Amino acid sequence: MLNQAISNSRALHTDFGAAPFGAHSRDRLPTGLVASVRRLVPREMVGTAILVLLFAAPARAQVQVFSDRSAFLTASGARAQPAWPNAGLVPGGAAASYHSGQLTLTIAPPSSSFYVGAGNTPQVGPDWTTYVAGNDIAISGPENLNVNFDVPMGAFGFDFAEPTHVTVVYNPCSPQCPCANSTFRVTLLLQGAHVATFDYNRPDDTIAFVGVLSDVPFNRAEIREMNGTCDDEYFGRMYTRTACRADFDGDGTVDFFDYDSFVNCFEGIACPPGATADFDADGAVDFFDYDAFVVAFELGC
Repeated sequence: MLNQAISNSRALHTDFGAAPFGAHSRDRLPTGLVASVRRLVPREMVGTAILVLLFAAPARAQVQVFSDRSAFLTASGARAQPAWPNAGLVPGGAAASYHSGQLTLTIAPPSSSFYVGAGNTPQVGPDWTTYVAGNDIAISGPENLNVNFDVPMGAFGFDFAEPTHVTVVYNPCSPQCPCANSTFRVTLLLQGAHVATFDYNRPDDTIAFVGVLSDVPFNRAEIREMNGTCDDEYFGRMYTRTACRADFDGDGTVDFFDYDSFVNCFEGIACPPGATADFDADGAVDFFDYDAFVVAFELGC
């Protein structure tokens, strides 16, 4: 399966203009290069020289793709977005839009409509499939899903299922839409500029996971079914991590509330949903985590 080839691998994608100068630009140039500029260029010209390099150098997005949710959450520090409600059909047909947490979902042609949960629709029942915990995203036609993020992200993942038989009431396959093994393509974008692309193909009839960790921020993910028929696949709960790790409370800004939130989490008082004080992800909460957060906070975003 393709997912076995790409899981836990690192792919290099180069594109001009994938991240604008500003909030995240300091991550775009190697520290050694910046140090060289500071040594070789007169002090009053350093800022201009670095600015020229930032615009001249292509973005180099290194992405790591995961098929294991636990490994993804450990490596990325991502947190769960709100669970999907059992809302049913989203009004608007092909132009439908649904916002939850930091996510806005839409679909792309030839997808014609989508559901957030089964909505207790008579021919569907209380749930689309038992393979995905909780409610799922179901799409009519090919599963072409767009996910827009309220703030730039550095990690994104989702539960996924491709059933070939009935698990509740609804049959995901039919004579008109026979079961087919589908491959999907995920494209990450920042303000419309390409950041990275990868393909996945997960096993049928089981709970599966797709996750990506990128060192270049993105604010949109486009998921496209590349082959198969109109049989159904389902998207479950989604997980994200903002591109700026100092934004500990995940509200899109770095301020005193993030520092206060981390201190409370570090002291065991309360953590933001899905957050952990293990900031360096070494499996232990200690002074090194506090120090790592302070460094990230002082650097800002």
